[in-house]
Amino acid sequence: MLVDFITSVQALNDRKEIVQGLLTKLQKPMTDQMSAPAGSGSITLIAAVQKDSTGSTYAFLAPLSAPIAFASSSDIKWPPQFTFSDPMGGGSNANAPRYTGGDISKAAAAIPVVGKTFEKVCPSEATAGVAQLRAQIGGFIRDIRGEGPASPDVVIDSKAGLVERADKLLLGLQKVQ
Repeated sequence: MLVDFITSVQALNDRKEIVQGLLTKLQKPMTDQMSAPAGSGSITLIAAVQKDSTGSTYAFLAPLSAPIAFASSSDIKWPPQFTFSDPMGGGSNANAPRYTGGDISKAAAAIPVVGKTFEKVCPSEATAGVAQLRAQIGGFIRDIRGEGPASPDVVIDSKAGLVERADKLLLGLQKVQ
């Protein structure tokens, strides 16, 4: 029982190191997000529309050279033209006028991409890290508390946590004395 307990504590320490690493990695993005005023943000991407050599219209996403910061969504100051890193041109900067209306297939134009929508489709490394952190902390808590009995319609054995196992180990060691 003692060896099993020590092995479980070591596994918990390993999980603790994973949580520490994730917290270190996520410190800056989480701090930036928590310190930003509610409703504020920045636009970092545009969808650029242009024609290829055959005359077919296509769109591509490109990062803005300088993000457009805003305090609230109603307070965005749109430039007449966007400067972006052109992924089609080897990463050099390119410009396109901001789309304001009309037939977009007639001339090149750029439309800002709302960051939250892009994040839903292509989650950032920070978003994936937060999900991993959430899972690791949940596992950490389960290891300490244990897993109680499941609902009556599910067949799963309950698993004692480190606290319960430490209490049993202590009682066993006291009997030995």
